[in-house]
Amino acid sequence: NPSATANSITPDGWFKTGDIAIRDSEGFFTIVDRLKELIKYKGFQVPPADLENVLLTHPDVVDAGVVGVDSVEQATELPRAYVVHRAGYNSFKSQAERDAFG
Repeated sequence: NPSATANSITPDGWFKTGDIAIRDSEGFFTIVDRLKELIKYKGFQVPPADLENVLLTHPDVVDAGVVGVDSVEQATELPRAYVVHRAGYNSFKSQAERDAFG
């Protein structure tokens, strides 16, 4: 969806997650808040923090962030998770998966 993609990326190439971040003197970013907390999924209001907490229960997940993404096809928002795995974690079970997605 070219229109949705264009609306989700700033002119200077940053992806709009809906998070508010600060940049410290060393150039590191820290997420401090969200512009919009709730994901509206098929009439339900889902707090991203609830989904993040579920993801963080997995032993191979170090950090996780969840944002709502508009889905024109489903006429709702869908949760999208960004997950940081522990060092050395390999989620691909086969060489074919590594070739396709790695």
